Amino acid sequence: MKLIIKKQIGRRAFHFEVEGGNLHDVLMEKNKLSFPDKVAACALCGSENLDLLARLGKNEKGKEVYKYVYIKCIECNAELTFGQRQDDSNVFFLRKENGQYAWKAIERKSDA
Repeated sequence: MKLIIKKQIGRRAFHFEVEGGNLHDVLMEKNKLSFPDKVAACALCGSENLDLLARLGKNEKGKEVYKYVYIKCIECNAELTFGQRQDDSNVFFLRKENGQYAWKAIERKSDA
């Protein structure tokens, strides 16, 4: 069985396909995308020009070991990072602080 899940991030729609042997398995896989079906706009500037991205982070030895998934505001460069459950790294959720999504202003790097 397969299920297509639509998540709206700003103006963009992302479709995720989950699979399982039966309805229960498919719905358990769907639960791993434990973030809302819609993130309408950047909480810092209000822009709907958002993108869903991923990157690798390096440890102190320069080895790429940290995997980040985040929503980026194209207008103001802010980011909203996903967290992962420690007991199941396949479960993603949007980080919150004080009950609100934890959007962070990110300084743009200069060309110099």
